[in-house]
Order: sequence, then structure tokens, then C-alpha cells
Amino acid sequence: MLALIPETLQGSKFGMEEDIDTMVNIFDKNTKPSFKSAGKSYWIKFGRVGDNDLKYGIRSGTIKLNGTDIATLFEPAVKSIIKVVEGKVKKSTIPIKVLFLVGGFATSDYLFETLQNHFTRSRISLLRPDAYLNKAVAEGAVSYYLDHTVKHRVSKYDFGIPISETFNVNNADHIARQDCAFYVAPGDRWVGGAFSVILPKNTTVSETKEYRRPYFLELSDNNVKSPWNESCSIQCYRGLEDHAPEWIDKAPNLFTPLCTVTADVSNLIRSLKPNVSKQGKTYYVLSFSVVLLFGLTELDAEIAWTENGVEKRGPATIVYDFKKDDK
Repeated sequence: MLALIPETLQGSKFGMEEDIDTMVNIFDKNTKPSFKSAGKSYWIKFGRVGDNDLKYGIRSGTIKLNGTDIATLFEPAVKSIIKVVEGKVKKSTIPIKVLFLVGGFATSDYLFETLQNHFTRSRISLLRPDAYLNKAVAEGAVSYYLDHTVKHRVSKYDFGIPISETFNVNNADHIARQDCAFYVAPGDRWVGGAFSVILPKNTTVSETKEYRRPYFLELSDNNVKSPWNESCSIQCYRGLEDHAPEWIDKAPNLFTPLCTVTADVSNLIRSLKPNVSKQGKTYYVLSFSVVLLFGLTELDAEIAWTENGVEKRGPATIVYDFKKDDK
């Protein structure tokens, strides 16, 4: 709208910033919500009866806009919604039959009817709350129903932890990050900054299924003689790609720490058997798993390990801050 009116009034005495701001405000409050058809003309009352500029469609303080021009303002939103929905439909493992249009934009009859006509061809019904209920009420009503019926969901992002990999001189990614390389207890060289996915994006998840992946640490003699709390940072990748990059530094702003899980594995540490590396160094291997469990409203994260043949777990850490249903 900010581009449409200035272009229309270029050369008019009413093309000043103050008049344009008034027109835009009136358009947003009145014309946009009531816009229904590209085949009609619409008027914006912005001035006095004596304000006229017929060359530019202004009569008695009112400017005339063609419906086709207004319709172009909705095109980016229409295309964006269709693209997102069709992407979700394509990746869904079950047929999607109903869509809900909520929020302030749902009051637009033009947007609703345009989307409805498009999705009807795919046999998908588009609904919106009666009386244009606000988004909070609509979300509350829908989520109450979903929380009591939905048994499976689709993960919206990749979830995992930062890890280190054994340094490989033939790996270009490792060479590029050799400044981040370090030596571990056996004398081997590792490089940090990799991302290990525990739950991939677009995975169908249930509230009772666990998602886990094994990891290990190599420790020195000094490590096994003292109390040890093992910690892992659970992170998610919020990028638009179907897969997270292998290295966090490729898109650092798109990796979000969700929580840190910690477990006291001191007893396990003391029971570890020593190993001797090729370099003749004594070291110990601490094996554990990171476990994720997705409930209806939160994520549970734990560290699990086997001690004397029995699996044990650290206290679960529960995360609620998914920024509006990131699961």
C-alpha cells in the first residue's frame, strides 16, 4: 500500500507525505478488511469536500482505487500461505482435509475466498472462526481439541546436540576448522563445532516414543578420580532447509539452545576399565545416550547410561519455550 498510493499520486498536489499517511491509515482500517473483489472500485475518504484532483481520481476528498490494484497487495500473502501449506501437505504422512485461518488477516473476505478457491481444488476445506474471533481464542479452542485427540505430530525442526569429531586430515571441513581442533586423553586429535541430529525435522513423533542417540567421551586418569557431572546442550536448528548443516558455524544464528541436561555419572566413572592408546596413553571411555521425549506441550530431555547392567538416567529437564509450537 505504501508503494501503490505514492505511484498513483505522483505529480498530484495530494501526493504529499501527510496526505499519503492519512490514506494508508484509512486503507488499513477500512478498505483492506472490507475488500472483496478485484472487479470493483473502492474509495478512500481522506480529505474535505473541496479537495479535488480529477486527473488522479480524487473527488470531494475521496480517492478511487481499482480493485485489481488492491488485489496485487494481497498476492505476496496469498502465495506465501499457499507455499507453506502445500509444503506441509506434501510432507504429511496423513491426509490434510481442513485448514483454519485465524488472526487479524482472517477478517479479509478476499484473502479467505481466494485461499478457499485454491484449496478446494485439492479437496481441502478452509475454515475461520465465526464472528472473527481473535487469534488467542481461536488457538485456545483448537489446541484444546488437539491436545485431547492428536497422538502423533511432526517435528518442525532438527533437534540435537553439538559434538566433536575425530580429526581427519583428508576431510576439507576438518581442515577448515583446524583452529578449533584439540587433543583428547588417548592422544587423538578432535575438532569441535559439529551438530548431531537426534530427532530430524519432519519426523512423525508420538508422545510416548523416545528418540535417542549414543555418544562417548574419552577421559584421562584425573577425570575418573573426581566426581563427574556430564552435561549436554539440547539445541534445535530453525532453518528452512529439510536438514540441518553438519557444522554449526555455517548458520550460527539459526541454532537455538533449548536447555542443558545434566547427570551425575560419578559411580559409572569409577567403574570404568582402563584402555591404552596407540600412543601408549591410558584413557577411559564414558558411554551414554541423550534421550528426547516429546509430549503434548513440552520436550523432556535426559542423559541415560548403563551401570552394572542397569540403565540409569539423570533428572529430566523439561522445556516449554518452543516459541509457538516449534515441535
